[in-house]
Amino acid sequence: MSKYFIEGIKDFKLMSQKGVRLHLFEGEPNNSVWDSNMRKSDGKMFLSLSSELTDGGYARLYEFDPKTNQSKKIMEVEKVILPKDRALHASKFHTSISFLNDGRLAMTTHSTDRGTNEPTWLPEQYYGHIWDGFAGSHIVVYDPETGESSNLGVPAPRESLYGSLYDPKHNALYSMGFMRGHLYRYSFDDKTAVDLGQVSESNSFRLILGPDGNMYSASRSGYVFKVDTDQQKVVDMNYRLPFHSYGEDYTFEASCGTLATGKVGPDGRIYMTVMFGPNLIALDTKTGKFEDMGSFLPTPRYAATENRNGVFGLDFDSKGILWYVVNSVSDGSKPPQPTQPCSLFRWDILNGGKPEWAGIIGQRGAFAAV
Repeated sequence: MSKYFIEGIKDFKLMSQKGVRLHLFEGEPNNSVWDSNMRKSDGKMFLSLSSELTDGGYARLYEFDPKTNQSKKIMEVEKVILPKDRALHASKFHTSISFLNDGRLAMTTHSTDRGTNEPTWLPEQYYGHIWDGFAGSHIVVYDPETGESSNLGVPAPRESLYGSLYDPKHNALYSMGFMRGHLYRYSFDDKTAVDLGQVSESNSFRLILGPDGNMYSASRSGYVFKVDTDQQKVVDMNYRLPFHSYGEDYTFEASCGTLATGKVGPDGRIYMTVMFGPNLIALDTKTGKFEDMGSFLPTPRYAATENRNGVFGLDFDSKGILWYVVNSVSDGSKPPQPTQPCSLFRWDILNGGKPEWAGIIGQRGAFAAV
């Protein structure tokens, strides 16, 4: 067993428990969270509980209050979009929950679960099936003040929207397609949807709003592009993100170079991570210059069995320190290995510091994993 440790049993130290709370969604069968957003005025978080593969469920929207550690279900999406239950289900809101200028929330549904007639989620196999295929993602709006939900329709028939982001300057929602890799724009002002063309092979989801008011993302093959929100056009940034999967005895064959997440730092640059790759990349939107900041891991192999790492959440604190969560998994490894617990890291990156491990995320008896 010792071969799986870097520093022995210390590898399983929990993060500092000061201020940590554990909240369980009692009686909720949905098994994952792929989307959330926090309201700055009161700190309440709006998040989606998702259903995957063989559960046959639908997306749920919850409101969570960190002050009281209480949550309440505020939307069952099937009651808003009225789908046919035999069709592939709208089982997630995936990286799409945005606050509109008027305080409402907009989000797009995404399918990762089966309909009643399928043994599991089969989006490509049922793509053209008139009854069992996915009808397309809906734009759904929720008003926290009134509790009312509304369905704005399907901007891209048969396509599942994998990620969306609101453009506050032009009151529009940009979305990327899971299967066809196209970029779509919906205007809340004139109620029109426009297909801006293919920007990725498939499976790209993360859009980042830059300090210049434009959006940034990357194709599955790692090529970064800018969405000029004034001109409503896509601009190639002439840069390919570094990404790889680890080799040796734990080879993960699928490679993916799209963006996982990103935040604007105190220096005005966007700090971003890659879906499968251990490097942090900084982009200066004023000059278009990219800088590889190096690995976000403090050791060459954070966990002895991992073959890919991911950072899907990061942010800077009031002192300019970067905090982020690392997940390490070993998909496709031989022999098969379990998922590693997620860990918290800090990096004083603006002052030349190094990544520091802050412990496993969780409490005694429970931990987070992706």
